[in-house]
Amino acid sequence: GGAAGAGFVEACRAMGRDRATVKVVTLLAFPFALINALVVWIVLIAYDIGMSYPEVLAVIPAADTLISLPITVSGLGVREGLFVYVLAPWGADEAVAVAAGFTRWTGELGRALAGGLLLMVGAGRASGSYSQE
Repeated sequence: GGAAGAGFVEACRAMGRDRATVKVVTLLAFPFALINALVVWIVLIAYDIGMSYPEVLAVIPAADTLISLPITVSGLGVREGLFVYVLAPWGADEAVAVAAGFTRWTGELGRALAGGLLLMVGAGRASGSYSQE
């Protein structure tokens, strides 16, 4: 609850005071945003939705901001609703748009799982808690 939230707020304030860190974080965000949009574009190609990569770049950051709001668990329903709304002008029917949203979400879960496993392995090696035989 409250103590964890206060710690997060203080960490954000500390980072905000360190301009070099803010610059690095901002610079690192761009390639990740480009890769994220590329993944969505590939998913849309797989579902035969003719949205161009620049169009995906224009839409996905705003959609991701809405998906990240704490309205539902992991943005479920919000993501799919946004996909239905955004993809309608490109001729995607609701079922295809929902399927594309779920496909994207499962990809996010897979990347998170891989990252979590790598983090656990890296943390174990750094602390020496895993035996290396």
